[in-house]
Formats: sequence, C-alpha cells, structure tokens
Amino acid sequence: MKKIKLALKLLKVNIKPLFLFELVYHALLLIVFVPLRDVLFSLSLKAAGLKYLSQGKLLNYFLNPVTLLLLILLAFTVAFVVIVEVSAVLYCFHASYYDEKVTTRELF
Repeated sequence: MKKIKLALKLLKVNIKPLFLFELVYHALLLIVFVPLRDVLFSLSLKAAGLKYLSQGKLLNYFLNPVTLLLLILLAFTVAFVVIVEVSAVLYCFHASYYDEKVTTRELF
C-alpha cells in the first residue's frame, strides 16, 4: 500500500507533462507507425509474390527472406518505441522523487 501511495504522490508532481507526452507520443505513433506498418506489410506481400494472404499461403509468406527481414525490422522498431516511452516515464518519476518539475519537451 505504501508503494501505491508513493507512486500516486510522484505522479501528482509531474502529471501534466507526463500526460501531454503520452498524448503526443501516441498520436505520433498513430500518424507514423500505423501507416508505415501497412506499407511494409504490402511490400512484403509483393516481395513474396502474393496478392493476398490466406491460410494456405501463410507458410510460404513467413518463409520468404524479405518477410523475415521485415519482421525483424518491425521487432526492433517496436522495441525502440517501448524503450523510449518507458525511459520517459522513468525519467518523469525520477524527477518527481526529487521534487523536480519536468517539461514535456524534456521527456522527448
């Protein structure tokens, strides 16, 4: 219970910059990452010589080297996105622990 109270106390110190960071960060992800994912998926289908993905063609699709490369690229991209977000939240809570105010710009 003490840890929850501490977390809420720390959240109150910098809640506005953290909320704005999360809002802008997720909006940017929706604007950039989702369309990029769709384009990469279309490119991987073309590279595998497929017009659409069906259950019968699934194995051929995933065994294609281009598909594997794009999946690895996607995994690294997702890992980077998560690391950036977690780092910003940790930075915000660390600053809050020492009663320091942060700006949204600092979180980026």
